[in-house]
Amino acid sequence: MFAAGPIITMLGDTMVPEATEHAGRLVGLFIVAGFTLAFLLSHAA
Repeated sequence: MFAAGPIITMLGDTMVPEATEHAGRLVGLFIVAGFTLAFLLSHAA
């Protein structure tokens, strides 16, 4: 569980610039929405 934060940071650091290059700035909104949904679902149980 403690490694999740660094792994998410590493993936975001490497994948977000490439994603915004191909899909535009809307990618940021979807990333935030996805992390928010994952956070809410993990704390709902």
